[in-house]
Amino acid sequence: QPSCLQMMLAPTSGGAPPRRKGAGSLRCSGCRSLCLQLTPKQLAFYRQGSERLSCIENFSGAWLQLDDVKSVVHVSGSEDAVQVASQAVRKTSTFHKPVKSAAWTELMRTRMMEESVVSHLERQSGSHIHIERDQHEVRIFGPHVAVAHAVRLLDEFQQKCVAQEIATRGD
Repeated sequence: QPSCLQMMLAPTSGGAPPRRKGAGSLRCSGCRSLCLQLTPKQLAFYRQGSERLSCIENFSGAWLQLDDVKSVVHVSGSEDAVQVASQAVRKTSTFHKPVKSAAWTELMRTRMMEESVVSHLERQSGSHIHIERDQHEVRIFGPHVAVAHAVRLLDEFQQKCVAQEIATRGD
């Protein structure tokens, strides 16, 4: 009997992998499917980027599909893969962190650079960081462990940031 992954990757007459209609439509020996209800914040987090679910898929070995109409994630795969994926989805959180003016300014100044402070913090922590434009605050999204790591990294970064006024001629 083929595995879930083999069934999903098997070419169809059009050459593309088969499309699933919902959880449980692919069956193989040792496979399990379940639906995880999402909170509104989790739904918004997963809606913003398909790479977030892809990351959980790669890490767990399970297959995930977002149903944003029903606010659920369908998870399918081996017993172990489904367990790992469901824990990762459930442990996703959002954290609002106030930042000092000097740190916020530096985050905004470098945000569009290829090697921005935010991209470095995201890579190091495994979370997603959004800089609020209208207040000195960031929102951190991801698994609890990644969010906690990002908070520590942001605290370290803030300690290195200082603001200083420099007098110019005519002042």
